[in-house]
Amino acid sequence: MSTIAKNKVQENIQTAPTANEDGMWSFFGLTYALMIVTWGVLALFQVSVASTTNTEGQTSAAAMIAYLLGGFSPSIAAFIMVYRMDGRAGVRQLWKRFTQFRLGRKWYLVVFTIPAINFVVSSLVAHHTGRQFRQRRPR
Repeated sequence: MSTIAKNKVQENIQTAPTANEDGMWSFFGLTYALMIVTWGVLALFQVSVASTTNTEGQTSAAAMIAYLLGGFSPSIAAFIMVYRMDGRAGVRQLWKRFTQFRLGRKWYLVVFTIPAINFVVSSLVAHHTGRQFRQRRPR
C-alpha cells in the first residue's frame, strides 16, 4: 500500500464519527425508553399483550394505543432524533422517504391476496370439519 493510500485511510479513520457523535446511542436509549413506558403500562395493569383485552374480555382502546406506540417506538424515536438534529426540514425528508414505496402492482396484489386466500381456505376447512373459530377466554 502506498504512503498516500495509508495517509488517506488514516485520515478517514480520524474523521469518521463515533457512535456517540452520530446519535446512535441516543436513538437506542430513546427507543427503549419509549418501549418501556408504553409496554410497561400494559405490564403494570396486567393487560395481555397478545390480546389487549381486559378481564371482561373487551378490547381496551388505551391498551391498543399503548401496544401500537410500543411497536412503533423505533420509528417514533427516529423522527424525534431527526427533528433534534435537522429540524422540520429533516423530518419532512424522512417522512418523504418513509412513505415512498417502490413496489410494482403485482406485489400489492400478492400482499393483499394471500391473507384473503388464507382466510377463505381456513374458513372452508373449519366449516367442512364442523369446527368453529374459538375466541380466547380471559384469564
